[in-house]
Amino acid sequence: SSGINAEWPLRPGESAKEVYLSELSKTENWLYDEGENCQKQVYIDKLAELKKVGDRIMTRYNESEGRQGALNNLGSCLVHVRKVLDLIANKDEKYDHLSEEDVKTLIEKDAEFQQVFNDFCNKAASQKLHEDVQITVAGINQKRKEFEDKCYPIVNKSKPKVEPPPVPAEEPKEGKEAEKETPMESAESTQAPADPAAADPAAADPTSMELD
Repeated sequence: SSGINAEWPLRPGESAKEVYLSELSKTENWLYDEGENCQKQVYIDKLAELKKVGDRIMTRYNESEGRQGALNNLGSCLVHVRKVLDLIANKDEKYDHLSEEDVKTLIEKDAEFQQVFNDFCNKAASQKLHEDVQITVAGINQKRKEFEDKCYPIVNKSKPKVEPPPVPAEEPKEGKEAEKETPMESAESTQAPADPAAADPAAADPTSMELD
């Protein structure tokens, strides 16, 4: 009981605290007296009775420790989307590909979850340390996830890729330009076949042959 008294996380009200500490002290004394030779189930039941109060206190403590961080995370998400909406309103080209429906969704969800955030903050501000929590860290995180799931796919939507214009086909050239580019045929292919008469005059003129 001395350890819990020194590290009492949240004060549930002075009377409740004193009652709980008294029960812990009684249980400790019982352990070293009647409780030394009890059945296991008796110990389990005693512990269960103490945990009914102790677990609630630890829950309040853990919730108190984590609540502000969860609220900050939700608030950061709201600020991020609000900045995007400001850029859209200023015609920033980074978001000019978003449709009207996309922008409408962002505006509606921003207003909806801003109200949720304000409600959470009001409840957190009025939360008494000795009272059971009005809002939980898990509940705040769940709302943040809902907001992200609705807005972030829009905010992070990639611009459609713009295909480059097709390269125009090269038109065929006509006239002299086409002739210039036509490869010259080889001299051998254009040269007329040799005249056998020119090579051998005797073969061309039968009268020039000698008679026997």
